[in-house]
Amino acid sequence: MEITYNKSGNSKPGNSSLFKGIDLINQRDYKSALQYLEQASKRDNECAQLLTASIYYMGFDVDRNVKKAMLLFKRVATVWKNRVGQYYVGMMYRDGDDGIRQCTESAIHWLTLSANGGWNDAQVNLGLIYHRGVYAKKDHTKALYWYKRSLQSKASQDLYLFGNKEFKIVNDSKQVFLYRLSEAINKKNGSPSPLHTAKSYDKRFLTKQNFYKTHFWYSMCEEQQNHVLVRSLVGELYLFGQGRLKKDYVKAEIWLEKAAKSGNANAQFFMGYLYQCKQNLNGAFLWYSRASKNGKVEAIFKMAEFYYCGMGVEKDYIKAKGYCETILECADHGRSYNMLGDIHASGVEGVVQRDYKKAMRYYMEAVKVGCGDGSAGIGLIYECGYGVKKNNKRAYQWYLKAATENSGRGQLLLGRMYMKGLVVEKNYDLAIQYLQKSLANGLLEAEGYIQQAISFRTKCY
Repeated sequence: MEITYNKSGNSKPGNSSLFKGIDLINQRDYKSALQYLEQASKRDNECAQLLTASIYYMGFDVDRNVKKAMLLFKRVATVWKNRVGQYYVGMMYRDGDDGIRQCTESAIHWLTLSANGGWNDAQVNLGLIYHRGVYAKKDHTKALYWYKRSLQSKASQDLYLFGNKEFKIVNDSKQVFLYRLSEAINKKNGSPSPLHTAKSYDKRFLTKQNFYKTHFWYSMCEEQQNHVLVRSLVGELYLFGQGRLKKDYVKAEIWLEKAAKSGNANAQFFMGYLYQCKQNLNGAFLWYSRASKNGKVEAIFKMAEFYYCGMGVEKDYIKAKGYCETILECADHGRSYNMLGDIHASGVEGVVQRDYKKAMRYYMEAVKVGCGDGSAGIGLIYECGYGVKKNNKRAYQWYLKAATENSGRGQLLLGRMYMKGLVVEKNYDLAIQYLQKSLANGLLEAEGYIQQAISFRTKCY
């Protein structure tokens, strides 16, 4: 990668030092480049101040200095109304950093200025702020507005540093590949984040240095690399709806399919979810399969679920077990631990040996990561005396814990205890309450128990 510039007719104060600094950046000598860039910065050179702030922010060959980076980004953002500077100030306030306190109000202020100036990453991140409701109150109408704004911009064939046509980035195919790969990593959680790039930059490993340097400089260009991501996010908004933005499966499918066919794993997963909602299990399985191959954890678990339950495919505990184990190789995942517990608790002759001790261990692991169904599984082992002494009191305690954690399975089993009067006094009203919660959480078998409880309650009266 090389930053090119045109000296002729370019006589801004400090440009001589700026150009020397850029030449040294091209030679990968950031420490020496910084000396010239700081000279140019003192002469109020806008581009030099952005480059200096960037090097301090990332810590390229120097100690990372977030406060100095913030001062320079804020100066550029204020004096020249520079949208890149505004974006970085906004993101630093959004995420917080070494010595920079999180401030949502300031983050939204600066990101809005940058977004109105046309900086694509600012528009996308504003959309995400209102979409996810992590940094501000959820507002899907505002999220949709910013997403659609970001889609209005067209990608340039050329790459211009800071969107400034005086500074062009020349690349080779290997570096573009590196950038695309790093983009996929950086947006794993659906958000372009400079802090992720800065924190991932590691001076100890040359490969990592080159990887994240390439990512950083390309991300500072005006090329619009967010369109596929944004189409997926718009589709997600229509899929679930909220407030004034109504659920619309037709629009959701149009947006998601575009992104899914471009390889976006989130879109592929939600296409699977959409087809499952429409009772098209074959279509759902196909999209979940594609998303799972792209590393989407939720999709890998869906594959396990489909094989475990025999949804649109033949039941296959071995395949279900394999998908769960794949997830657990890279992350603690409560539902995967729980499913492995269920598989070992049930067993299949000639396929998976029944092993209650192993099931209990998996359920315990599920509980550790907050999976309520794991608590329900432990409760069932105690209620039925599977490999342990039967203990209804312990079963009740585990069911109560599971129900409190909003486990549909725990709510069903607890409701059943109140129906039977096991350990607790019979209470059909409480039984119905828990069973209705279970039904709302998707356990259709709760409906039969609800009818039974209503019938028993009527007879008592």
